Amino acid sequence: MKTTIFVLLLAMALSACAPATTPASPATAIPAATQALSATKVPDPTQAPVNTKAPVPTATIAPTATTAPTIAPTAVPPSNTPTVEANSLTPNDATLARLRVTQCVPSEPDMDVLMNGKVPVTAGVPISLAAGDVSRYEYLTPGTVRVAVVPSGMGMDKAFLAPLDVKLEAGHRYTLVVLGQPDEPTHKSLLIDETKAYQKAGGTPSSTGHITVNNIKGASTLSFLQDGVGEKDVPYGGFAASAHPAGNFKSFVVSVGDKVVEDNGGGSTWPGSDSIDCFYGSYSSTSDTHDTHSGASTSGLIMIDYLQGLTAEHAKNGGAPSFANFLAAVKTAGLTDQLTTGGPYLVFVPTDAAFAALPKEQLDALLADPKALGDLARAHIGMGYYPTGTLGQGTFDRTITNLLGKQLVLSGQTCCWESFAINGVTMGLFEYSMVANGTRLVFITKLIDPAAK
Repeated sequence: MKTTIFVLLLAMALSACAPATTPASPATAIPAATQALSATKVPDPTQAPVNTKAPVPTATIAPTATTAPTIAPTAVPPSNTPTVEANSLTPNDATLARLRVTQCVPSEPDMDVLMNGKVPVTAGVPISLAAGDVSRYEYLTPGTVRVAVVPSGMGMDKAFLAPLDVKLEAGHRYTLVVLGQPDEPTHKSLLIDETKAYQKAGGTPSSTGHITVNNIKGASTLSFLQDGVGEKDVPYGGFAASAHPAGNFKSFVVSVGDKVVEDNGGGSTWPGSDSIDCFYGSYSSTSDTHDTHSGASTSGLIMIDYLQGLTAEHAKNGGAPSFANFLAAVKTAGLTDQLTTGGPYLVFVPTDAAFAALPKEQLDALLADPKALGDLARAHIGMGYYPTGTLGQGTFDRTITNLLGKQLVLSGQTCCWESFAINGVTMGLFEYSMVANGTRLVFITKLIDPAAK
């Protein structure tokens, strides 16, 4: 099963939102939903309106199921080669809308996503989708945007998904899913308003949310359940959303009808997180070739509140990593207000285990030195919106500048994130989550040296 690196944080021994309430302040986020558990076993951080206190688990909510209507295609414009335009909008969850695209048709070539006839570029990277991929979110002005999906480099006359008009509402997140099978002459679209879906499911700032899309040919219904809670009997061509308390679970199964097709055992989910899984392929009584791909973990919480929630969850159940030392460093550096109202930022967040790896005398000296602690925090923070797919493709080597004005060279291979390195130092598994207003948190197991050039 092809899964992403988020969701059930079992493998994250760093060792695909619950909308509902309205954000407390403009800089905190939208009442939206997003990703959650993935068919891996790594919990994923997520969204929800800002809350300065650690999230408190809520009662389990029954999932909602929907066979979402397809979007009527609009007239196809004359054939032309897609052009590229940069996305210059500053991410703001309250005033803008977010839209991503999932290519849920198996065995197809790479695709370009066109919005209003052009391929959006973020952080210098245009959207490109392989079969099963979930794109990054594009922040867009509320209103109507025309979206099409075409084989990479081809014109609109070769559209895989004909242009269609999508109406966007401020403060909402959307996923446009391309459905169907490789042998079908045309493909359908499924537009999911994640914000409304999680609100309907009873999502809260502290709950974990998840959306399942069923595009498995031969699977009339599909269920995604953890300890019996999740999305039940999702119809072919449709989706379902659920929200439930974060924490540890003992059973995680995916079923087609009454037959279990995946038994993933126990694991854990993170507070305030959500994700989406698109299941595709085929199923029969004698053959099962389904696959799945998850969207990046997303949260509506600001960075500080999100990390506080994970740290509290770690203290309670051990199912999430702890970031108490890094939070203390941020506070000492006087960065709390900046990280709450500014951004977006790319933050390499060291776990408490990363601090604990220092010799005791060195760690004690660091924690007792306000300037050194402040420099350490700034060394781990860069400016800019770097969502899914923008840090590297294939073998990559990208340089950003941190708040100390020093360069961080990011290198590795997207096939093998365990080799992800900063300035040549391997940082452990590459786990990350998108939080409020376009900030991306990358969790690392070693500290970045503020003095390093």
